[in-house]
Amino acid sequence: SEQKAIKLRQIEENRNSTLKINSNNDKLSVKIDPEIIEEKPQKLFSKTDQEIVEEKPQKLSSKIDQEIKEEQPQLLKTVDCAHVATLENTNLLFTKDVTDLLRNESSLEPRTPLSPEDLQRVETIKLSYEQRIEFAARDGLPWDPSSYATTVLEQVNSRSVSALRLISFFKQVPEFNEINVQDRITLIKYNLMPLTMLNYTLSYNTETATIREADVDAPWDTSILSKVHGDDIYERCKKIFESFASITQNDQRIMQLALIILILTKGFSTNTASSEPILNDGITVYRAQNFYTELLWKYLEATCGYGEGIRIFNKLVMHFMSWQTLHGYMASNLFNVLTPVQVNELLPIMKSLIHIPLKK
Repeated sequence: SEQKAIKLRQIEENRNSTLKINSNNDKLSVKIDPEIIEEKPQKLFSKTDQEIVEEKPQKLSSKIDQEIKEEQPQLLKTVDCAHVATLENTNLLFTKDVTDLLRNESSLEPRTPLSPEDLQRVETIKLSYEQRIEFAARDGLPWDPSSYATTVLEQVNSRSVSALRLISFFKQVPEFNEINVQDRITLIKYNLMPLTMLNYTLSYNTETATIREADVDAPWDTSILSKVHGDDIYERCKKIFESFASITQNDQRIMQLALIILILTKGFSTNTASSEPILNDGITVYRAQNFYTELLWKYLEATCGYGEGIRIFNKLVMHFMSWQTLHGYMASNLFNVLTPVQVNELLPIMKSLIHIPLKK
């Protein structure tokens, strides 16, 4: 009977203890709930996150789930799945950043694809440029390209070889031949001489630092520039020349296309000795120039990538403008260097191309 009494007392004590704990929990719950209601929203992410989620603590779990569901579609839209490497070729264990899964911009498909016809045209231009030496030799050259030029007069006359070779190159371009005959003469007469230095970058040997278009040619003595125009002009010419040469060393097709674009550019020459006549059919010239400008851009984008293509194109334009201004000064200075006797001894084609003004 005493054991039963002890058990009954233990049961009663446990029941009272349980009731007391429940009562304390109820009071605690009543005390905390108002704090939750009045509590200010808390920042759950740092300021570096794209979106700061603010929510009450008791709704945190459901709110985060909702944010995750809403955020996932946005992430899927910002990443182009076509540019993501496949799992078969990518070891995700060694991937340090998500951007490692994206293809480089240079490997993306060109925005303006280079068609097979365009590529064929580029290769045809390359072949036409290589054939210019043979075609010009057939027509006859007024100067022996193997002869070394020592005087200023000889240097000027020796440039007739490069000029006639360039003309032979342009005569092989179909769009150039479709231009009005008188317009072709105007473009050659006023645009050809500024292009000679750009043309020399295609024959520049970086190992020997010499310019020689053909193996039988005597190398061009560039020191004549400093003798005629001074060291400062020589250094400026050298800097521009090396900038163009850095492009042609990688791909000569770029400069070959650029030569066609510039010969078709009305007003490219800065020569002030004579007024340049208006073209009879400027629309045809413009269309031909536009065709090769677009072809050059598509070729740059296809071979170099979009970003690098822009950089090279901008570099070409910038240095073209610098050389245009410098060539105008050099042409004007040459007029003061040549004596009337030397002017009379100039080859007819050079008299036409450099526009020597009549001295009073």
